Amino acid sequence: MAEALLARRHAKELEARGVSPTEPTSGDDYTFAAMIADDLEERIAAGKMTDAQAQGFYRVATCGGELLAEVAEEWLAAFKRMPGTVEDYRRAVQLLIKFMGGDGVLVQDVTHDRAADYVASVKRLGLSKVSKEKRVHPLGGLWGWLAECRRFPREISNPWHGFSFEGLATNREPEEPKRGYRDDELLRVLSRKPTYRALDEVIVLAMWTGARIDELCSLRRRDVSDRGDAMLLQVARVVRGKGGKSKAATRTVVVVHGLPCSVLRARVAQQADGAGLLFPEFVPGGPGAGKQSWHVSKAFGRHRDGVGLTRATDFHSFRRTVATKLDNEDLADDVIARMLGHETGVMVRDLYSDGPKVERLMGYAKRIAYPDDIVAAAQRMLMVEVRQGA
Repeated sequence: MAEALLARRHAKELEARGVSPTEPTSGDDYTFAAMIADDLEERIAAGKMTDAQAQGFYRVATCGGELLAEVAEEWLAAFKRMPGTVEDYRRAVQLLIKFMGGDGVLVQDVTHDRAADYVASVKRLGLSKVSKEKRVHPLGGLWGWLAECRRFPREISNPWHGFSFEGLATNREPEEPKRGYRDDELLRVLSRKPTYRALDEVIVLAMWTGARIDELCSLRRRDVSDRGDAMLLQVARVVRGKGGKSKAATRTVVVVHGLPCSVLRARVAQQADGAGLLFPEFVPGGPGAGKQSWHVSKAFGRHRDGVGLTRATDFHSFRRTVATKLDNEDLADDVIARMLGHETGVMVRDLYSDGPKVERLMGYAKRIAYPDDIVAAAQRMLMVEVRQGA
């Protein structure tokens, strides 16, 4: 199909010059499309291509339809969602294209029967209900968008509607609701040093900051400053206000406890380049450009399984644990939201304010406290000295 795509590019260039691939040029009846057709007839006669393959090649090469891959990129560009969601939707389209034979798939090739075949293949996979839905539901959104743009006949029903994954058998037990850690579970997480390099350091930072895993793994040397009595992290975020307004910003995460401060000071000392990653050993992975935390998250899942915890907990459970601790300290909702990087729901705070002063944040951060045995377990895992104030 690569050859057909190359021919299609040439046909597009002709169209850009005002020349139709299917219409004669300069008085010559022999068109670009006729040249393609003759070549395909020879391949069929030689047994190198079937009639169906030739028809698909001809449609792609002569721009006889819209390429699904190209249309999907247009849709995603107009699709105002978080980057992670966009990547999930792009992957859903890519998996369909792979199932249908490759990059030369046209929108018109996706019939109701082909859609049903694809859904049946997804149902046979040993995936959770949610994972299966993530492969199919975005496709319904794409075809809905095509209908709105009048690029798919509105009188024809959406080929991706009407499928349900309710009650499907999976290879996994039903998942428990995600939650924060109990003290005994934290002790198990801290009971052994993870085999994945620097994962222990990120665990400690998450325990005392509640920061998201990708926020921690993406930190650069310039994002960290030492004021003696605390370490300050500048964590990137996007704040959306009412009316759709948004601004790129950072929130200040204050670290006051000895153990995480020791981790940060050691990392800062190792990295001279301000633009350098605080954890250069972490390699990006996952769909698209990849997340700095992709492999770290997978490694933590293996570590959690290794200490015998269920899937009710994950790396994000550190964040849930910190939120619970702050909530039990009777802090105001907007304070907790700010510390965890969520919107407060008040536009003047979310869109215009630069946030509370560091001294106030230090007071709030001190409320994130753990029993002595948990602090000692974290210290043993890191094998560093705990400074006063842990």
